[in-house]
Amino acid sequence: MADFKTTGKLAAVGELSSILAYRALGVHTVAADSPAEVEDAVDRLAAAGYTVIFLTEPAAEQVPEVLRRY
Repeated sequence: MADFKTTGKLAAVGELSSILAYRALGVHTVAADSPAEVEDAVDRLAAAGYTVIFLTEPAAEQVPEVLRRY
């Protein structure tokens, strides 16, 4: 039987008004509005070992190359 007992860190990246709900749930949040901010946030979070990084739709649309990378 597979062992599903894993732990991981969650984060959400995007415009502040959209990620506040994640913050209320205890998810680490990073406000990012420009493509450079979104890319930097995703790269830093991935390097820090975050296993799930949620992006708001507007943030994701700004950085298709980052989505392909990860």
